[in-house]
Amino acid sequence: DMLHRLQDTYSYGETCPNLRHFIMDVGWLAPLQYLAVKCRDHSIRWQAIEMLEAVHHREGIWDAQMTALISRKIVELEEGDFFAKELSNTADSQLPFLRRVSLLNIALLGNPTESITLYLRRPTDGKHVANYVVKIDASVP
Repeated sequence: DMLHRLQDTYSYGETCPNLRHFIMDVGWLAPLQYLAVKCRDHSIRWQAIEMLEAVHHREGIWDAQMTALISRKIVELEEGDFFAKELSNTADSQLPFLRRVSLLNIALLGNPTESITLYLRRPTDGKHVANYVVKIDASVP
């Protein structure tokens, strides 16, 4: 339901080309990023990422393209080839707990941002976690 509302909002922006491309209020970039990273439904996650990749504006500190890059990397790290192996059960499958990551911090380096460093945590078993550092080259379009 949330994704459909965001799609309707995006469609409204497409029909009104005179709208500004920068707003100070949090619009729909933050909710889309949240859907992409936290939702466990494979198709909804990728729809949210595709919507982020389709726009080129900012909402306060939220930049659509940077948010899309970060979301895509986190989803790729979590899902890997999980759904490729689960083709027959993709609709019903959820990622196992041990595949999920938590985002601890983001470092944006360069001017404008050329590199994004993600500091992540992933469970290794039911009791322990491992910390990871993942770098994303944001200078490549």
